[in-house]
Amino acid sequence: MSRSTRSIESSPGTAPRPDGDPARSGSLLASLLQHARQPRHVVAAILGNYVLCSGLFMLTERSTDASPGPISSLWWGIVTGSTVGYGDYSPVTTPGRGVAAWFIVSTILLMLLLGAHFTAYCLPDPHVFTDLEQRSVLRRIRSLLPLTALGLGEQRAATRIATENNIMLRHILATHFAEDPDAVLDAHRGRSGP
Repeated sequence: MSRSTRSIESSPGTAPRPDGDPARSGSLLASLLQHARQPRHVVAAILGNYVLCSGLFMLTERSTDASPGPISSLWWGIVTGSTVGYGDYSPVTTPGRGVAAWFIVSTILLMLLLGAHFTAYCLPDPHVFTDLEQRSVLRRIRSLLPLTALGLGEQRAATRIATENNIMLRHILATHFAEDPDAVLDAHRGRSGP
């Protein structure tokens, strides 16, 4: 492993694993980002945030005259987290206000993240390659690279590469762009179609 590669893999704040992937290094930020990619984890975080902050609200406001119970605290969480804010329950103590501030900001961010997942689910991009397609293209490219080293000769290697590229291009045009490959290739070559 070269020195430059080692410095990239072990950036500050991450301890690289044997596979050298800093995203799997176990840092808190990498772990949070990994969980944020899963919609069910975001929903669990939202529900956990509601229950945790409602409980903290109940504990911090217990010393006041209008001490909220568990149901009232959960009601406060629902009203505050949904940003309706009826005002029937509000924190009086400084720690209670801190809990409310954290709850409002974290709930807004988590709801935005959930909305992004919902949008991505509803509006799929038909031009995005799946992981399987990306691996297939990469496998084809890698299989074409060593042709000249196998002794096929440069002319035969160039012919095979051109043929493979033509097949790959036709597949991409037909599956991802719903285009007639021959018409697109003819237009690209400057020929008019039939």
